[in-house]
Amino acid sequence: MNRIYKIVGSALLMATLFACDDKGAATVEVRDYAQQFAADNVAIEAYLKTHYIEVTHNAHGDVDEMNIKAIPDGGSQVSIWNQTTYPLQSKIVKLHNIEYKMYYLKIAEGTGDAPCGVDKVFTSYRGLLLNDGQFDYAPNATEISLIGAIKGWEYIFPEFKRGVTVENTNGEGVPDGTLRHEDYGAGVVFLPSGLGYYASYVGSIPEYSPLVFTFKLFDIQFLDQDGDGVLSRYEYGFDANGVLIDTDGDGVADIFDIDDDNDGVLTKDEIRIPGSTTGAQYSYDQIPTCEGGNGKKKHLDPSCH
Repeated sequence: MNRIYKIVGSALLMATLFACDDKGAATVEVRDYAQQFAADNVAIEAYLKTHYIEVTHNAHGDVDEMNIKAIPDGGSQVSIWNQTTYPLQSKIVKLHNIEYKMYYLKIAEGTGDAPCGVDKVFTSYRGLLLNDGQFDYAPNATEISLIGAIKGWEYIFPEFKRGVTVENTNGEGVPDGTLRHEDYGAGVVFLPSGLGYYASYVGSIPEYSPLVFTFKLFDIQFLDQDGDGVLSRYEYGFDANGVLIDTDGDGVADIFDIDDDNDGVLTKDEIRIPGSTTGAQYSYDQIPTCEGGNGKKKHLDPSCH
């Protein structure tokens, strides 16, 4: 019996995740990024202090539902801001020449590998506005390429790890051909509008809207964005200014650069194993450094050629 792996990837469900920076720009005044972030941060912190979270788990002990609700008048629920079961965390990311604080909850870290910000993830998620309105919902494993998603997703998913895929069995312990996910990462992120759609009005999301996402990270597909033989996870990172790493300073980030040291020899050729009749390449860990060089791997060291 063929195994079944359910992926829901409809354009309707995923439309709100992908950037549409010019939509509505003709009628909406573009505000100062720093001032807007300050306003968003006040609104997000107020939300965190007036809402609570309920987390349920499935029969296998993994996160099932993450429901965020407003604390009613006179309610005794502990706010997201004050609760300690899932300590509120924050991450500083640099974009638009300012430092954004991105709050998040790590409900479950996951047990496998973490993606980089330009990999493909298989995730389920729910999108909410600060007025508690839901604007998107994908309850099943949905394929998302982080390179095309809103910036907040690029920054938050590397903080989590994927789980494992397990085959289901029937009442007699015999595999039934279906799969389930276990030990996956799960979390909640609270995004200022500058990490979402900012001045764009997208679907039911008004311009300058902070966004809340609950999500689970089931699996990852590691990508090689520039096809140079080095997975993007090994080339992805930021310098002190929040700019993607560009080893040779040619204005092309390593994840998109087919010649990472600008020595005229393509990276994919530099990491080929000498004497291989099939053109096999070194795995990243096995790429040698250049003798007498600066300790960098040979594809990052122009002195090797």
